[in-house]
Amino acid sequence: MEKLILIITLFLGVTVHAQTASDIRNDESYKEMLEKHIAFSNSDEYSEHMDIFGKFVEKTPEEFEFFNFKEPASDFEEWISERIDDSGFESVEDAVTQYKTLVESINRINVKQAELDEEMRKVRKNSKTKSCLERFLWRILSMDTTTV
Repeated sequence: MEKLILIITLFLGVTVHAQTASDIRNDESYKEMLEKHIAFSNSDEYSEHMDIFGKFVEKTPEEFEFFNFKEPASDFEEWISERIDDSGFESVEDAVTQYKTLVESINRINVKQAELDEEMRKVRKNSKTKSCLERFLWRILSMDTTTV
């Protein structure tokens, strides 16, 4: 009898945690968060950021793709001063000013993105907890107690 209870408990534990992706996608709070993400991606602020990024990258030499945006402006200044003739910037000062503008834009976007991601994690956690609890209760209530 104890083995049967243990097997049932293990079975319920595994199936309770097996929430499908479609369960999450159909959750209303998940849909709301998805709408927030889409709205953010289509916002003027995000479009402005992409414009700043695009214009900046057009002016940089090709090897810029390996540059780390977390580097201080002084490192960028040193890097671009060696390549200013291969760039589309008017001067090193112009390049540094645009770099600082880009980094500020990246930081603003990253903050907003992190806020949305944190909200999405909470929604997924709440959705998963809610769904697991509902399935667990449904299985308990629908068990045939006459065979136990």
